[in-house]
Amino acid sequence: MLEIYGVRGDECEELVQIAREARQKGWWHAYSTVLTGAYVGLEQAAEAVRAYEQQVMPGLLQTEEYAKAMIRAARPDITTDEVERRVRVRLNRQSLLTQDDPIDLWVVLDEAVLSRPIGGDAVMCAQLERLIEAAELPNVTLQVLPFEVGAHAGMDGTFTILTFSEPSDPGWFLPKMPPEVCSWRRVRSCGSTCSFSITSAPRPSVRRSPWHSSES
Repeated sequence: MLEIYGVRGDECEELVQIAREARQKGWWHAYSTVLTGAYVGLEQAAEAVRAYEQQVMPGLLQTEEYAKAMIRAARPDITTDEVERRVRVRLNRQSLLTQDDPIDLWVVLDEAVLSRPIGGDAVMCAQLERLIEAAELPNVTLQVLPFEVGAHAGMDGTFTILTFSEPSDPGWFLPKMPPEVCSWRRVRSCGSTCSFSITSAPRPSVRRSPWHSSES
C-alpha cells in the first residue's frame, strides 16, 4: 500500500515500525483492573511532567512502602492483591525517570508533604532519601514551598500538567491557556523566589522534616 503512494526506502520502514508499535499494548494494559482513565498511557508518551503536590509525594517519586501505606489508607476497602497491583503500577511508572530518553520532571511540593506521617518513621526516612536521590538526576527538579510563604497561587489544589514533543499532541501550548497552566506558572514563579531546592541543598532542606535521619 505504501508503495502505491510512492513511499519507499527509509521512510517506508519508519512508517511500518510506527504501525507495529501502535498495535502493541503498553505494559499498563495488564493492570486495567486497577487503572481508570488514560493518564498512565498519556504520561508514558509525555516529554515533561510539571506538578504541584499539597498532600502526598508524587507517584513518580514514591517508595514501595510509602505507596502501600498511602493506598491502604485511602482505599481500606480493596484487597491486598489490588493494593500490590496498584503499587506495581506506580513503581513501573518510575522507569520514565531513568530510561534512555528520560522524561523531564519538575515538582513543587508543599512543605506539608514532608511533614505528614505516612507509614511511620522508617518509611518516611526512606522516602526522604528517595527524594534526595531523585533530585540528583539531571532531568528532575524538586522544590519545596515552605509554610512561611503563607497564601500562594497553588492553594486551589494539586495539579499535574503533561507536555508532549509533537505539536499535534495535547499539552499546555494552547491558544487559550487552561487554569491549571496559569496556576503552575504562578506556583513555579513563587517557587523560584520562596521555595528551597532539594537539588541545591539536599541535606539541610530535608532536615526540616521531622523524619530526616540525623545520620544522613
